[in-house]
Amino acid sequence: MPTLTPRDPERDGLLTRTVYPTVPPRAEWEATATARAAYDEGLAVS
Repeated sequence: MPTLTPRDPERDGLLTRTVYPTVPPRAEWEATATARAAYDEGLAVS
């Protein structure tokens, strides 16, 4: 199921999820500061 994929990073604190009570339901995902820092570190290494 595609909805299970982002749940692990959300649990780990890398993503935040905002759900809007619309029809159909809508959710937005955003990288946290921790995820952005890890991404920057990965760019610096490569």
